[in-house]
Amino acid sequence: MAIISRGFSGRRSAPDAKLPPGQYLTTDFPVLSAGPTPHVPLDQWEFAIDDGTDVLQRWDWKSFRELPNETITADLHCVTRWSKLGTIWEGVSLDTLLANVKTDAEYALVHSCDYSTQTEPVQLVAGGSGIVPLMAMIRYRVSAGSTAPFRLLYSVREPGTVYYRDELQAISDHDRSVSLTYAYTRAVPEDWPRPPGRIDAALIANTTWPSKLAPTCYVCGPTPFVEIAAGFLSACGISPDKIKTERFGPTGDRK
Repeated sequence: MAIISRGFSGRRSAPDAKLPPGQYLTTDFPVLSAGPTPHVPLDQWEFAIDDGTDVLQRWDWKSFRELPNETITADLHCVTRWSKLGTIWEGVSLDTLLANVKTDAEYALVHSCDYSTQTEPVQLVAGGSGIVPLMAMIRYRVSAGSTAPFRLLYSVREPGTVYYRDELQAISDHDRSVSLTYAYTRAVPEDWPRPPGRIDAALIANTTWPSKLAPTCYVCGPTPFVEIAAGFLSACGISPDKIKTERFGPTGDRK
């Protein structure tokens, strides 16, 4: 039953694929990013290069699309262990963009449209090391000064296997709009209110944002974990297009 935005669908291999050690082949593409994808009207879109004081080049959408295009093919190898081979990209070369720019600058700083002004809630659900890309989103929220309320439901085997524990706690203590919930599957701290166990429908319903708030949900972890968590979110009334997933690793192990 297709109820979620799929992202990755598990481990695949090809007999002739040349992959780095520990990587597995995917034909899908990641759907997680630092925040919701901005939608900029094309009549407001622009690309500009400045030197910190003056604008050196500027294109609107029409003039940008008139620049020479190039097509390249490249293999992608993600740190979360997926590889996508022979990926075709089309776009404008950096050499083309900088061809008429005169500067002695040694470095460049890139700014883009972001979600720092987003106000709708964000729900993060992590399984084990699936916290890694979600932590990048939390850090970006902090650095961008965003006020979007975040909730993190983090499933780990035991307290000693929590990634970023101190940093997460410090962020939550400083900003109460970032809340943390841990679900321990093997062992729990003393006086923990919930026995060890995997996430279930009740935990999702009681600790995540209600569907009436239309939260954007990001789920990352092993494939079975992602499928189950996304299914529970959908059962709580979250729209499928608001559930973004990334999965990794073997398909036979579940947290």
